[in-house]
Formats: sequence, C-alpha cells, structure tokens
Amino acid sequence: MRTKNEFKEEYAKDSVLRKYELKKTAEYLVRVDDQLHIRVASLTPSQYNAFDITNPSGLEGRVQNTQVIGGANGTIYGYEVNELGEIQMPLIGSLKAEGKTLKEVENEVQVALSKYVKDPVVYVRLLNFRFSILGEVPREGMYSTFNKRITAMEAIGQAGGFGELANRENVKLIRNNNGIAEVVYLDFLDEQFVASPYYYIQPNDVLVVQPLKQRPVITYVYKNVGLIASITSLVISVATLLSR
Repeated sequence: MRTKNEFKEEYAKDSVLRKYELKKTAEYLVRVDDQLHIRVASLTPSQYNAFDITNPSGLEGRVQNTQVIGGANGTIYGYEVNELGEIQMPLIGSLKAEGKTLKEVENEVQVALSKYVKDPVVYVRLLNFRFSILGEVPREGMYSTFNKRITAMEAIGQAGGFGELANRENVKLIRNNNGIAEVVYLDFLDEQFVASPYYYIQPNDVLVVQPLKQRPVITYVYKNVGLIASITSLVISVATLLSR
C-alpha cells in the first residue's frame, strides 16, 4: 500500500502545469464582397442619426449597398465592400475599406462621423466570417460566426467534434492567403498546437479531417466479423462433409 508521501508525489507529478504563449495571428484584412456590420453609438438621438443602421427606416433611400442578413428579430444589416474596395455610408459617401483591418475601418469611420454626430463610438464586425469543415466529423458543411476570431478546436466543435475514425494528428487546413492556397497539416493531439500561428482560423478557411489509416479494416472487416465467421464455418463444414 502506498504511503501518504508517495501519493502526494504522484499527484504532484501528474499535475505539472505547462503554459504556452498564444502567438499573435495576422489580423484579417477586409476584401471585396465582404459584409461589414457597422454599429454607431452616439449622444445624437436615434431619429436624427442617419447612421443608425439598426433602424431600417433610417436607411431607406440613403444606402444603396446595405445587405440584410437574417429576418424578423434576428435581422442584421451590413455594408457590402464593392468592387472598388469601398463601402457607401450616409452623408460620408465612399470610404475605402479593402486592405484594412476591422480596427482601422472603425477608426476611420469614427473620424468621419465626428463631423455629423456627437461623440460617436463605432463597432465593426465581419458578417461573412465563414469556414468549412469536411471529412470525419458528424456534420460536414459551411459554418459562420460573428466572433472576431475562433480557434480551430472551436470550429471542429461546431461540426460535432471529431468522428470515431478521425485522425486527430493529421487535419488538413486550406487557407486562401492573398490568392495563394496555403496547405498545412495540424496535429490536435500535440499540446504545443495552442502556440501555433494556425491555432486561430481565418475567414474562408477549410478544415479537412482525415480518416485513420485503419478505417478500411475497421469499417469493412470489424463490422462484418460475424458474416466472415459464418462463411468460414460454412466452408469448413462443407469441406468436412465432402472429405468423408
């Protein structure tokens, strides 16, 4: 029987804490066809605030490229980045957004709005943050989030997590990096993955969960063991009868 000190030593050994610094990923740069939700808060009353995008009646006839996402109480309005890389806002007119971070767009909109509303506070969100999960997951498909960033683990979780035959050590990430397809293989079982620059995914990323190499055996052999045993038994029985 182990002594109290031995038990303490084993517990201490199993509870070693490791810390990893999360690497700063490159901030997303706005692209043509992006949908930006721009919310403006100010001391100017809503009925006199031409930039209140939460009030649909305030937008009619003033914004030509406003997109509507959802419906009823879940309606979200967003500005589309046109082919020139610009968004069109009431009174302000054209504002260059392509190639800028969301924070830079926030700052520029805030400066421009200060001429028309009192003490504006601007919040910008990317409405078309979409990513795809394919392969050995319960629910393959395209997913979206309104968060500014999401980890690869959280993305897999939205698809129902890894399937029983998923290879967690070999997950393919396909990323469109300024017109160049970047392919990286991720190891979700390596705890140092949290310090990887690919720990956070970016809009339009595709995660492909590869199957285990044993999948054909597990799928087609293990599931048919009973049938194979029955056929083998029948063959042996027939062979025995013929040999008599």
